[in-house]
Amino acid sequence: MVVERDRHGFDAPAPLGHPGRAGLPEGHSTGPEIGQQFSQAGGTLIGLAPTNKHRDEDGESIYSGATDIADDCDCVYVIETIEDDKTSGKRPFNFVMKSSEK
Repeated sequence: MVVERDRHGFDAPAPLGHPGRAGLPEGHSTGPEIGQQFSQAGGTLIGLAPTNKHRDEDGESIYSGATDIADDCDCVYVIETIEDDKTSGKRPFNFVMKSSEK
């Protein structure tokens, strides 16, 4: 599989000329700029990001996405599993808010 990097720095297993990677015109807002415009217009943006597979000293999940995205958010929640019942297959969880350092 050949992976090519586009001008935005994204890698994908599709060739640069593929319609799915056609992208936006030069100078068009992307990523965080679009989110900022959306929220300034009154919208609520909900995004998802990974956590580290290792936990901190208190046993809590560690956010491991791009820190500039979390830094630009009003609040960040991490989903914490309360228990993992292998018999029933149920995994209840809590949303834990991490304070934003603004």
